[in-house]
Amino acid sequence: PVGEACEGAPTTYTANAANATSYTWRINGVNVSGQTAATFVKTWSNSEVGVRNIEVAGRNSGCANNGPFRSLLTYVAAAPAAPVLSQIPSSSQVCEGATSSYGVTYANNLTYEWSLNAVVDNTTNRENFVKSWSAAASNQVVSVKSVNQFGCKSPAVNFPAMQVNANPATPTATAIPAQAVCSGTSSTFEVSPLSNVTYQWFVGGIL
Repeated sequence: PVGEACEGAPTTYTANAANATSYTWRINGVNVSGQTAATFVKTWSNSEVGVRNIEVAGRNSGCANNGPFRSLLTYVAAAPAAPVLSQIPSSSQVCEGATSSYGVTYANNLTYEWSLNAVVDNTTNRENFVKSWSAAASNQVVSVKSVNQFGCKSPAVNFPAMQVNANPATPTATAIPAQAVCSGTSSTFEVSPLSNVTYQWFVGGIL
């Protein structure tokens, strides 16, 4: 069987040979320098894309030669190109409860992995992402990676950071006079002032 690996992603290989005190690892017949442990972690480069033959043999410190080599073919798939940003929020500041829309240019046979502050969001794998901001926070960074049919991922591309501002508290309002009035008279309405807050006034729901 042929295993699969991705360019740029670490792949872990593990060997277990009876009586072995160390191991010899080879890639396409060439010894891996300095690698003698039972576990071998390989990060594949772009020049290594294609089928690679991983071989390992156990060795006992009391013996001059390696034991027999065990072979495992690995297909190293190329990572997809990084996505191209196509929809960026028009403002870098929003309020709690607001939503922001993000998008990338779709490329054939790719899906997309979206993250907020490097934590993957599994709600969608499409080229568009809508984020609802539920709490105030600073420096919120949405990023996206391309993902191909092998599960290989591109480097992340970041959108501009977002500042999510807290909504002001509901004002406490009073009316003067605090009873019914006649047509043609005036009433004064007041709220307890809050620092750095302005107010919008509505009559019958109309601004």
